[in-house]
Amino acid sequence: MIDFEQIKKDRNMQNGFINQIGFVVTDVKKGYAKGEIALTEMHGNPIGSIHGGVLFSLADSVGGVAATTAGSFCTTVNGTINYLNPAIGCKKLAGEARPIKIGRRLAVIQVTITDETERIIACATMTYQYLGDKIPFPYKDEKESES
Repeated sequence: MIDFEQIKKDRNMQNGFINQIGFVVTDVKKGYAKGEIALTEMHGNPIGSIHGGVLFSLADSVGGVAATTAGSFCTTVNGTINYLNPAIGCKKLAGEARPIKIGRRLAVIQVTITDETERIIACATMTYQYLGDKIPFPYKDEKESES
């Protein structure tokens, strides 16, 4: 059995880039993840909007969590994003990720990014490669690992 609360806890305790931009996982279940970033001046670009790299990073991070719910660590192999509305005057961005397809080696995840008023800011399609035995997945209990 995969412990989705443990995935959420572990992801929120990680250091590194996603921690620096303020990404927090808020919900995880099989085939689903939600995360958010509370925005500050640091996230802005020269025209007063939120930098597109922040949006892409949110999509990649929450998409990776959703892909991980299939039971293996993964790495990003491709991502496309459509910026639909400017993120101007936003206080928070949230990303919701759901699988389009989960295969043995690849997962394709659709991510929708909204602001605090539920206005859609961007949509992304992210592709992840599962790492399989290269990195053991710590969220399975021993009985499931033996099967």
